[in-house]
Amino acid sequence: MKFFGPFKELVGKRWMAVEVHQDISILEFIHEMAEKSNPRLVEEIVNHEEDLRPNVIVLINGRNIVHLDHLNTKLKDKDTVALFPPVGGG
Repeated sequence: MKFFGPFKELVGKRWMAVEVHQDISILEFIHEMAEKSNPRLVEEIVNHEEDLRPNVIVLINGRNIVHLDHLNTKLKDKDTVALFPPVGGG
């Protein structure tokens, strides 16, 4: 898993290798990552209804989960998950 911006600050590292259970959803994965790194990670990524916060971008192998199955997207072995704050510019 790769962390960028405030997520990197929250977990204290930029990269963390994690073994993924078969057919785990990205939401379940986020909860597991929070247990291993920082419990605040969940609240920074999802709201109380467990929907993705609008200020968070989650990529799996370079594809945004909003174009997949959102937080229900299933992970496979060797997938790379990246967490980004929104990118702005002009």
